[in-house]
Amino acid sequence: MSNGIVDIMVVVDANTLAEAVNNGTLEAGTFDAPTSLGAWTTSDKYIFMIADGDYVTNDQGKSELTIQCAANSVIRWSMTNPSADYTYNCLLYNFTSNDGGQQVITQPTANLSPLLYYNYNPANPSQPSQNASLITTWVATALNPGSVQYSWSFMLIDTATGSAIGYMSWDPFINVTAS
Repeated sequence: MSNGIVDIMVVVDANTLAEAVNNGTLEAGTFDAPTSLGAWTTSDKYIFMIADGDYVTNDQGKSELTIQCAANSVIRWSMTNPSADYTYNCLLYNFTSNDGGQQVITQPTANLSPLLYYNYNPANPSQPSQNASLITTWVATALNPGSVQYSWSFMLIDTATGSAIGYMSWDPFINVTAS
């Protein structure tokens, strides 16, 4: 496996998650004490992680995605919501790892980057219209061979008010091999 960039897209079913918070099935949590979404099939109801197949060792499209990369690889996480109505948005905000002092990866830092995207243009269907916005990615570097289970926290935001209606966390895996 060559050194490279491992992009991990975290997809959150924000509508189902908001419904669970609103009906009391799931605690809303707080910024400092987010609600754990549990493991495997429990968190699979809300979280879907996708990465380039060259780096995935198991659970592509599930919440407990395991990736494998070489030391010095760059790992980037971003988060999205598949809902077409965008009533809710989700933002990653806290990363912790349990690597037993191995320093498997660096602490991720937030990167705000411009994003160009294209929409269907009904006035001229053969020419998509360009739009720009900003996207937050979290970036870390694989340092040393080893395995780590890590945890991300994220906010569930009501886009009509900009208020967080829930704080959640879950814990996937990374395996780093010698470069």
